Amino acid sequence: MTAAESPQRRLFVAWRNPETRQIIPVGLLVQRRDGDAASYSFAYLKLAETLDGFHPLPGLPDLHRRYDAPALFPMFANRLMPRDRADYPDYLGRLDLDVDADPFEVLGRSNGTRTTDRIEVFAAPERTPDDHAMSLFFVRGIRHLDGAPEAVDRLHDGQLLAIVDDPDNVMNGRALLLAGDDRVPVGWVPDYLVEHLHELRQYNGADPTVTVEHINGPDTAPHMRVLCRVTAPWPAGYEPFHSIEFQPVISLEEPTMGPNSATDPASERLPDLLPDPVEAGGTGRDETAPPEPENPATPRGNGTRRHRPVQGSSHNPKVAGSNPAPATNDMAVMARPPSDRGPCRVRAPLPGVYRRLPAMRRPRPRRLLVNGWRGVVQMWRRRRPAFREARAGRSSS
Repeated sequence: MTAAESPQRRLFVAWRNPETRQIIPVGLLVQRRDGDAASYSFAYLKLAETLDGFHPLPGLPDLHRRYDAPALFPMFANRLMPRDRADYPDYLGRLDLDVDADPFEVLGRSNGTRTTDRIEVFAAPERTPDDHAMSLFFVRGIRHLDGAPEAVDRLHDGQLLAIVDDPDNVMNGRALLLAGDDRVPVGWVPDYLVEHLHELRQYNGADPTVTVEHINGPDTAPHMRVLCRVTAPWPAGYEPFHSIEFQPVISLEEPTMGPNSATDPASERLPDLLPDPVEAGGTGRDETAPPEPENPATPRGNGTRRHRPVQGSSHNPKVAGSNPAPATNDMAVMARPPSDRGPCRVRAPLPGVYRRLPAMRRPRPRRLLVNGWRGVVQMWRRRRPAFREARAGRSSS
């Protein structure tokens, strides 16, 4: 199944080391399609944790979290040329794409490079229906080779290029040069494909086939002059980009809604924090807890009773043998299951108006025990007379 037919496509995100100029993979971006709808996931690779000088991408700050979104992340969407620009069709023509090409395909073909940072993306090799590995790439380093611009002018679409080892390359001893019929080098294979081509050469016993796919004119930027296609038989049991440096810290195989996912905010767990509806046997409104032997009446400033965890339950982490509730950075934590839904412990910033109340009348710092979300509003309404009284006392003095 080709990438155009596949419901899932992958792009690796790479970072260029400013000192060594190496292109190092640091992240994995996945697109899933369901008809006309698309969703996106991103996670950092394990190698990103060990790189000196690398900082998390804007909008994706956590190296150990999986990010999911219904639209392309701004970090990558901003690397696409706006469709309403007059030169957009010409831009896609240089990429050898149709004007209605999917933005994800445009991002992978263009590598998403910008002059303001050291980030780029590249597509994983595709497996064609005839069991061949196929990749498209732009030839690198044309402007750094003597005679390369003139050699590029002599190329034509469909021409075969020879792969030449470059062991004297000070940046990468396994670098691969590409040369035309006259054996004049025109540029290099991108670093991110070098190991892949070496593996195909080793498994198949022959060099992969590199064909000129599209030639752009001399008025085009050097890094977009020559678009090539590399193909080779797909070895049995072979998986490209499968080494440890290409493995994400969190699997992106299936959509997730776990605590390590960015699609797990408190707002999506709001139904668990609201009172039980009448249809489910509840009253549909906030209630105070009735006094019980395990839960005696405990007025807390506003006269309402609050649930206390039953001894030995999982809601009381201080009891021996119980399981502490998992920590989370979301606003709402420790939401009880629907069968035991009641007042929940909510971690929230202490409103500024509470900080101005007399110390004895303040709620617990940074923690409010409330009956659902509406309890916060009810608590404020009950506190309002005390605040007015305190303010009147200060003004009279």
